Amino acid sequence: MNIQFCEASVSDIPVLIQHRLDFLEIVSGVQPAEDVERVSANLLQYFPAALADGSFKAVVAKDDAQIVATGGMILYRRPANYNSPNGRVGYILNMYTVPTYRRQGIGYGIMQRLIEIAKEESVDVLELHASSDGESLYRRFGFHVHPVTNMVVKLV
Repeated sequence: MNIQFCEASVSDIPVLIQHRLDFLEIVSGVQPAEDVERVSANLLQYFPAALADGSFKAVVAKDDAQIVATGGMILYRRPANYNSPNGRVGYILNMYTVPTYRRQGIGYGIMQRLIEIAKEESVDVLELHASSDGESLYRRFGFHVHPVTNMVVKLV
């Protein structure tokens, strides 16, 4: 196994989409085909634009030429606060490793590179929602549960 980590390019978009769908199936279960198609079509529009304008960064892990894991980060600005004085925030998502490659340090390597990118982009704070499988990995990088509860409402 010869794993190489690099930033994703436009040519990696089909795998970014497939890994996103695989991840969503893990966390949300199997969905109706029309919903999967709608999400796929949206991702096909989102990834090229977001990679081009720099609002989304992704890291891929390759074993030779095959992508075996991916991780992404949305970069955005919000009003400054005491935790984020310049308002630059990174939101980590799409951490997915092909099952046969799990528990081999690949997710750790992707997180290392995403954190490097965040620093290069002057990000003050990184956020994420951890699955129970990923929580120990994120804690190794210093992530902790924030005392403020996030509330959400679905509008569609």
